[in-house]
Amino acid sequence: MASASSINQRDHSQEPQGPLWAYPMLFLGATVLGLSLWFGPLPYTGPSGALRRVSQLRDRLQQTDPTDLAEWLEDAEKSAALITQPNIQAQARLLLAEGWLLRAGALPAEEAILRIRQVRQDLEKITDPGLPEENDRRNYLLALARFQAVEDIQGAIELLDKVEDSSPLAAEAYELLAKACLKLPIVDLQGSLKANERLRALGKLTDGQRAQAQLAAGELYLRLQQPEQARRVLGNVGTRAPMPIQTKARLLLAQSFQDQGLWVQAAEAWQAVLDSQTEDDKGDAGHPWFSLGLCLSRAEQPTQAAEAWEQCLRQTPDDSTRAAHLLLGQHQANEVDPQRALGHFSAALDGVTDPMRWRNRLIDLSRVREVLDQTLQVWMRTNQHAAARKLAELNNQVALPSEATVRLAQVLENQARALRDPTGYEKAGGMPKAMALSQALYLEAAAANTKAADVLTDPARKSEHIWLAARQSRDGGDTARAVELLNSYLVTAQGNERSGEAWYLLGDALAAQKKDADSLVAYKECIKYLTPFAYRARYQIGADALRKGNLDGASDTLEHNLQVLRLDPEPQAQELTLYALGSLYYQRRDWRMVMRRLEEALERFPANAQHLKARLLLADAYRQLAAKEHQNFLSGEQITAETREHFQSEHRRWLERAVSTYHEVQLGLALPGGVALLTQGELETIPFLLADTWFNLGRYTEALHLYEEQANILAGRKEQLVALGGSIRCYSALGQFDKVNPALDRISKALPVLDEPTRREWNSWIKAATRVPAN
Repeated sequence: MASASSINQRDHSQEPQGPLWAYPMLFLGATVLGLSLWFGPLPYTGPSGALRRVSQLRDRLQQTDPTDLAEWLEDAEKSAALITQPNIQAQARLLLAEGWLLRAGALPAEEAILRIRQVRQDLEKITDPGLPEENDRRNYLLALARFQAVEDIQGAIELLDKVEDSSPLAAEAYELLAKACLKLPIVDLQGSLKANERLRALGKLTDGQRAQAQLAAGELYLRLQQPEQARRVLGNVGTRAPMPIQTKARLLLAQSFQDQGLWVQAAEAWQAVLDSQTEDDKGDAGHPWFSLGLCLSRAEQPTQAAEAWEQCLRQTPDDSTRAAHLLLGQHQANEVDPQRALGHFSAALDGVTDPMRWRNRLIDLSRVREVLDQTLQVWMRTNQHAAARKLAELNNQVALPSEATVRLAQVLENQARALRDPTGYEKAGGMPKAMALSQALYLEAAAANTKAADVLTDPARKSEHIWLAARQSRDGGDTARAVELLNSYLVTAQGNERSGEAWYLLGDALAAQKKDADSLVAYKECIKYLTPFAYRARYQIGADALRKGNLDGASDTLEHNLQVLRLDPEPQAQELTLYALGSLYYQRRDWRMVMRRLEEALERFPANAQHLKARLLLADAYRQLAAKEHQNFLSGEQITAETREHFQSEHRRWLERAVSTYHEVQLGLALPGGVALLTQGELETIPFLLADTWFNLGRYTEALHLYEEQANILAGRKEQLVALGGSIRCYSALGQFDKVNPALDRISKALPVLDEPTRREWNSWIKAATRVPAN
């Protein structure tokens, strides 16, 4: 920091130094005396000359720029030293102080403070300036010195408060008083407003002074949260006020409406600002155009708002144009093509490489993040995946690092999920490509969440992103990575509400790696937690027992699971358990339990991938129940006619239910993708089973139609022989014996190309058939 002496040395060639009247008074007095004795009185040593000299200096001061006062200050110091009349000298010294205070504003800060303090010391030495007007001037200048140096503001306020309304300096004093109240350590808005009211009450203000006072009053009322009073005062700024003050008043009016959420009035006020602009102002209209658009948007006039923002973009680039790009991007986010919106977002964030570089007085960083986040949600919801990804990458420039990574992971997962929907297959070029791309995107999302977890320090948030990464790794097909992350999650989760699900997913991932023993351990851990996943885990334990042939263990586990699910339904677990039990009881040949479990399964969960296989099992169970009733009918020697009729009725009822179920299978096969749900062997068996059922019902014609159809389809295969044999049975039952021998000939002709065991079996069958009487 430069010292006072160094400053004085630096400026010695340009400005007077030392006290304001720096020349030694004794030397000047001797000089004046000598010159007076030789030439007579000097021009301004007499009263009239001295007053004239002070007047000349005052006129020159008013005409000189503060940055060019060096010569004036030198003349003023000499004059103050040469004038001998005390009262007139006091006026000269006050004028000199005024000049130095003006000059201080153009000096470097350190030098300015030194000068102001020197002025203050000199003013304090003027104890009796003479006229009351000069006393007011002395108090005003002393207050101004304190104000400019920001020293003893309270003292400055006390000095200014002494100025009367009648004083010629009242306007300047009250204006300064209002400003001084705002410089106090605890800002005195009420005191400033009171001083402003005194100023506005003066009768002899110029149009400019009055307009400036009204503008200051409006600003004070706004700071006091009194917008109505502010608008009342600002509305009084007349057309005779200087144009900059009129413009500022209109801006404050519009902003006050906007800050209150009075959007319609604010829009009208901003439009008035724009209408009042001259051609020279047009290029600087960005802020009004932006604010007009914002208010129209809030007033639910989006089209007009967008037009205003477009006008804003035609102005000189500044904060308003950047903000307009951001909100135009949000406005256009719902368009079919998101490219225009992306262009606006890119322009809004141009040059913003990290959050600290976003500096905008119209839209803060939190609002930017909110707009981008809302747009991301819109684009994810409407499957604008490419645009959402680009916007997520732009979001990296303003979001917190962890939040940006999280948003990117959400976008990637959203796209991956959409690709697994049938509507996404076509866009990806078919199901295989869609699934491959989906897996890759899930793995990218998992990597992003892992990255987020690595930088987060909050344990709960860290655990959350490990969890997300584990699920996405599983969905991406990387079961090894899923196992690693799930184990990590279970360590950090410490038995929280997701632990049950985590153990279940860990069991699934281990099972996918063929680590059956480890997966069973995980499933058993899962059922320790009272969550819906406990039911799924118990199903997996039961299914494992079923695969291993432990039917009793599987039955106990699955039936227990089903019972607890009655009390706490969990659809997925119920679905899996019911279908598994149906298959289990089929293996046990417990036909009534097959019927109970599969009928419930098909009624409640008809879309299960195993529903066609389940219907085949159920139809066969009906046939077996029908066979049992028929057996009862045949073996009952001591039964009544009524009981026999009951057995026959039940026999037919079960067979009819079997026929109905086979028809349901056929309808399912006709649907897209239906054929893929059954094996080729199962597909070929269905017509024969249905034909056999029709035959057992005595519906020989329907049975014959199916047998003949299959005999033609399966020509050259041994299954054709079964169809021909069924046809022969139907011919016999229908009494069409003339068709039996031709059918037998077809069997004989088909045998040579078949294997030896098949030929031997069917030759025996033909011999037996030929022994059947022809009538």
